[in-house]
Amino acid sequence: MAFSDFDTHISNLDVNSADGSGGGVLKLNGTVISGVTTSGIIGASGSPGGNATVTGGAGAAGQTGGGAVILGGSPASGNAAGGVASSTGGAGSGTGAGGAASLVGGASGSGVTGNGGAVTITGGAALSTNGTGGAITETGGVGKGSGVGGAYSAAGGAADLTGAGGATALTGGAGGSTSGAGGATVIAGGAGGGGNSVGGLASVTGGAGHGSSAGGAASLVGGAAGATGTGGAISVTGGAAAAGVGGAIAIAGGAGGGANAGGAITVTGGAGGAAGAGGAVAIAGGVPASSNAAGGAVSLTGGAGSGSGNGGASSLVAGAAGATGTGGAVAITAGAATAGVGGAITATAGAGGGANAGGAVLITAGAGGAAGTGGAASLVGGAPASGNAAGGAVALTGGAGSGNGAGGAVTITSGAAGATGVAGAIAIAVGAATAGAGSNVTITGGNGAGGTAAGGNVNLVPGAAVSTGVPGEIQVNGSTAGIVPITLNYISTLVTQAIFTASRAYRVKDITGRTRVAGGGGACTIAFFKAPSTTAIGSGTALHTGSFNLVGTADTNQQLTLSTTVADVTLAAGDSIGYVLTGTATNAVGSVTITLVPV
Repeated sequence: MAFSDFDTHISNLDVNSADGSGGGVLKLNGTVISGVTTSGIIGASGSPGGNATVTGGAGAAGQTGGGAVILGGSPASGNAAGGVASSTGGAGSGTGAGGAASLVGGASGSGVTGNGGAVTITGGAALSTNGTGGAITETGGVGKGSGVGGAYSAAGGAADLTGAGGATALTGGAGGSTSGAGGATVIAGGAGGGGNSVGGLASVTGGAGHGSSAGGAASLVGGAAGATGTGGAISVTGGAAAAGVGGAIAIAGGAGGGANAGGAITVTGGAGGAAGAGGAVAIAGGVPASSNAAGGAVSLTGGAGSGSGNGGASSLVAGAAGATGTGGAVAITAGAATAGVGGAITATAGAGGGANAGGAVLITAGAGGAAGTGGAASLVGGAPASGNAAGGAVALTGGAGSGNGAGGAVTITSGAAGATGVAGAIAIAVGAATAGAGSNVTITGGNGAGGTAAGGNVNLVPGAAVSTGVPGEIQVNGSTAGIVPITLNYISTLVTQAIFTASRAYRVKDITGRTRVAGGGGACTIAFFKAPSTTAIGSGTALHTGSFNLVGTADTNQQLTLSTTVADVTLAAGDSIGYVLTGTATNAVGSVTITLVPV
């Protein structure tokens, strides 16, 4: 019976027959109506059609209103499917839009604490042994021609005044009670229909903030683990391409407004359990599937500055240690090659703009603790895996100059000492040979280029002393005996005189002599002095205590004891070294060698 024929059959309706369930039911000739079509009255010319409303009966005072249920029919027997229950908006005509289909929870009562009625859409439960629960599909309408398909929107209800907006939750079904996995939740953009059409965007966006309030956060959180299980992973993967470029993944902090900074991006491994290690964070370039394609690059790039603003820094910072642990290491390792050349590592500071200097490259080991040693910084060439291949070189090279600019200097400076400590030493040592000859150490000044340009010097500068301390010296094999010898070969006719005049500053490091033939004319000695120009040798400064005995035992060394006053044994440019003879050197023959070191 159609309600459009209502006036014909109304005498057969019984609307007051109670069925004992608390509300009245609609019967025809004493039988509950089922399998009917409920239609609004057809509109007259120029008028809309009448509404068709299925409404539960109003409850008595204080009682719940009657439900309104639309059920597909159950089959009588066999394996037949249940009848479909469908809510479909009316079809539009011409350019008119199709009618909307709405499921709206009932409005709450007017009391202070009444909640609006919920809307629940639930797939049918499976009753057979291994049957699958009924799926729920909500799909926007299909567009026609160049029209866009209908959007699908799931939105929590708007709040009033200070209440929070309603949440929107998409949750996979719970797994079975024994070992069934929880149901997946998938948000997928629509596939392109054909040709070169782009797939639909899938977007998770926090709600916009109002006024000075923050925008809503958007979170992707893996499921919590069971008592001994592993927490759920989160995977963000760009779409695979059949022939073109794979889809990119972009994670971008929000743009700042006005003078405010842009939003930060933080990728953090999960915290470890009570004794478990924290989760690692890995950023890896993609591996090619086959052929000779290069692996994907991994780049950490600070944001570009604007105007006079600095570019954003890029930092690789290992995790801080616990109370007694070791700080995390930072390892930058080029890729290993199976047959070709291993990957290079390049650390390049930013180029300067205009007349500004390029950025510095600084490698600094960590500071020591309260009593701990500072961390070492090592540049080590790679060792070959096998065979007779050479080890990798380590090069420190100053930057090339441009135009008439000088090339960049190379400076190796040891660490400064603490309050009472010693400054760090600098050692340049050739690697030990296992079988062959030792290798050389070569320090070469730069060659001059063009015209009469001079070659570069090699300058060895010992450290200066403080107050009466001994200045640093040039040594060979660690010896303090000096490197510049001056020898006096004497015979019996020797007289007081100068034997050496300095062209630069020197320090006397040793005076040792030996007689070949002892003098026969009685006691005879010589003593060595330094004296500036215009000063007689004998009026100068003694270089030692005691004297050299010309009548001493033949072929026996005599080493004089030098003055302990540094100034006494240091020669300035123009100073002379000479000796003063005492006695007669009858038949005396021998030599005395004075060894100096440049200062």
